[in-house]
Amino acid sequence: MTAKARQSVDTVGVMTSPQSPLAHFRAELYQPFGLRRDALWDLLDAVLTADRVTSLVRLSLAPAFRRRWPSLFDALTDGRLDDAALRRLWTRSLPPPAAGIRTLWAIDGSTWPRPEAKTSPDRTGPVAGS
Repeated sequence: MTAKARQSVDTVGVMTSPQSPLAHFRAELYQPFGLRRDALWDLLDAVLTADRVTSLVRLSLAPAFRRRWPSLFDALTDGRLDDAALRRLWTRSLPPPAAGIRTLWAIDGSTWPRPEAKTSPDRTGPVAGS
């Protein structure tokens, strides 16, 4: 890893030694970022450390985003990620399942209203026409 990449990996200011699991994970996470990798990395840090994400302009003003605001849009327009490498890293980084317990990971990223959902009654949205 280059010195610039190493510096970028510690943008949040987290106190990590080179051998710590977090520093190792961040170093591996940086690798699948392709074109505009430093701007994408700063954007990731800004999203993860911001109090609230309300707009791209506000993200460009976050302390973790060390570049000028046009680079944020360049990163989103031209930036590249290696999806397969990110999936492999994510899979390797999951904690091992406890003995005798089946691990179930469920992620719902949809915005569709689900009024019948028993697990999330407060997450319904207004239905069009009502």
